[in-house]
Amino acid sequence: MKIAIIGSGFSGIGAAIRLQKKGHQITVFEQGDRVGGTWRDNTYPGCECDIASTLYSFSFAQNPNWSSKYAGYKEIFIYLDACVDRFKLRDKIIFNTKVISCVFDGVWKVSTSDKHYEFDFVIMATGPLNRLRFPAIEGLASFEGEVMHTGKWNHQYDFKKKKVAVIGTGASAVQVIPALAKEVASLHIFQRSAAWLVAKGNERVAEHKKKRIRRFPFLMNLKRQIQFWKNELTFVFFAVNWLNKLFEKNTLQFLKTSVKDHELRNLLTPDYRIACKRVLKSDDFYPALQLEHVSLTKSEILKIEEKHIITKNETIEVDAIVFATGFRASDFNNGILVRGSTELDLATHWEQNGFEAYKGVFVNGFPNFAYLLGPNSGLGHNSIVHIIESQVEAIGKVIKHCQQGEIVDVKLDVQKAYQTKLSAWLKDSIWQSGCVSWYQNEKGKNTVLWPKTAFSYRKEMKRVSKNDFNWRIDS
Repeated sequence: MKIAIIGSGFSGIGAAIRLQKKGHQITVFEQGDRVGGTWRDNTYPGCECDIASTLYSFSFAQNPNWSSKYAGYKEIFIYLDACVDRFKLRDKIIFNTKVISCVFDGVWKVSTSDKHYEFDFVIMATGPLNRLRFPAIEGLASFEGEVMHTGKWNHQYDFKKKKVAVIGTGASAVQVIPALAKEVASLHIFQRSAAWLVAKGNERVAEHKKKRIRRFPFLMNLKRQIQFWKNELTFVFFAVNWLNKLFEKNTLQFLKTSVKDHELRNLLTPDYRIACKRVLKSDDFYPALQLEHVSLTKSEILKIEEKHIITKNETIEVDAIVFATGFRASDFNNGILVRGSTELDLATHWEQNGFEAYKGVFVNGFPNFAYLLGPNSGLGHNSIVHIIESQVEAIGKVIKHCQQGEIVDVKLDVQKAYQTKLSAWLKDSIWQSGCVSWYQNEKGKNTVLWPKTAFSYRKEMKRVSKNDFNWRIDS
């Protein structure tokens, strides 16, 4: 089959490798000039993965040469780029090409700014971490200094001896703040809500350990399996109430031993249950906050002027503002018009009917179409690459049953039954325990996370059956 894959991050590259191996004709559309997705775009100082390197790779292309337990963005990008060459995908990727629309009319008609293509099947692999989130702050446009987001870093700007504000204390903030603190004259951090944070324990991998893994490759897979099940065990501390409380107690003890100042410690103490938002990992965030030239506040920003940030309590002069405010991950509207067999495009369909997909991948009314890392297929405790591989295998199984000209569409009742089951799982989960997080959309619905283990998701995907779909030959 002729298959279009839109996006060349982990999900797009993973799908292209596996489906090309199955004999399909693959075309990958990439709006950038390189592959990598998140790991091409996020290049802020201190940027690294919070999932162990041994798991943050494809199971069929493991890397014995990771330099540290948690790899930085450059190393992950190099790994993905190497996979493109290793699996001979480079000439299958159309770079610097933004897909404008995908319209189904017996076949999928994919349009870019200057060309039109036809495909039997379309896979959306644009990912959730590329639509920057900026809070609405009065006067931001009038600020005369430097403004940037961690997701689009300006490497030309010199932070040395500058007065800098960082807005946000989430996953990117706990990485960029320690890096900035080493350079700036002053660092003012604005926190909306405190995050639960545990020690990361990052460490360099000794060369003799790399050599041993290269010599005995089975050790690499063994290490991967051990790390996977350690991460799965973490989920138990999310899901079981008394273990969750024990997790909270131990994490608060880590805060207490790490931060001596009582007032600062109070600012850093979350007011919601652990794991309701993503649990962060860092070895140097707490030490950075205790430097003399670094301050943390929960004061709301009232407005921004030409050279100042105005809060209820003070006026702060700054040279630069860094937004570490994450992404609109719960909004799956990626700006591409996707129209299936109904009048509604996908964005409008999801806006009216909720962000729902059968097992996070297939959407009724959008035949011969799959959405990688779609609604409720994210994780808060383990490697998203494991989820991607589970999804790709399910997509491959569906495509395998497709004969030339055959159209496959998930049954509406099957999708609704799955959504009912998913909603029941989420209802009493830790992620619905009262906090406001990026897992939720503006209506408070969790559209991002899979509420069980990665292993259970793989079992779910293996149960994807031909009977879940309507099949017909286009006449």
